[in-house]
Amino acid sequence: MIEYGLMELFPTPVHTALIPDFSEHRNEIIDYTKQYRMKYETVQVSNIGGYQSSSDIHQDPEFVSICQWIWDDVLMPACDVMSSSFEVNDFPGTKLSLNNIWFNCNPNGAWNMAHTHPHCFYSGVLWVKAPAESGDLVLHSPHAHALYGLEHSVWNIPPEEGRVVLFPSNLQHHVNSNSTEDERISLSFNISIDIP
Repeated sequence: MIEYGLMELFPTPVHTALIPDFSEHRNEIIDYTKQYRMKYETVQVSNIGGYQSSSDIHQDPEFVSICQWIWDDVLMPACDVMSSSFEVNDFPGTKLSLNNIWFNCNPNGAWNMAHTHPHCFYSGVLWVKAPAESGDLVLHSPHAHALYGLEHSVWNIPPEEGRVVLFPSNLQHHVNSNSTEDERISLSFNISIDIP
């Protein structure tokens, strides 16, 4: 009898962390989203119901200090790991930078349809206000068609306040419907790559 081994090749690298000092920034971000929504209409991109800001709030003077904290303290540690991998694999000097940032507010019944983030390297989410059952982030396997029934084709990540998740921008994903009576608020962002 032939004994086969299994090689798990080409994994999808997804970075995640729980921000230890998130409570210091939570209310400031929530207040910003409330003020912003009073001034601007929702943008329609992947959101079905709910509110989505424009993707340039990183340029809003009222958000600059929060954005700087997100880049310096939240995203840079993962970007440093990725840059080190490029260095090891003979791509020295590879730089990662924040492309854009926006927020989503999903009340009861709101969700986000399946999509990718074209022209970016990595994308991510930071849950700001996240009641239990307010809508999982669902990542779709890039091998779903070929391996249907052999491997799991989706991965659910429940929302958790202060948790950040970074995944390749070409990875299709969606957000499940908020089944609570409370609002779910998240920040989303894209990271660009520059290989010299």
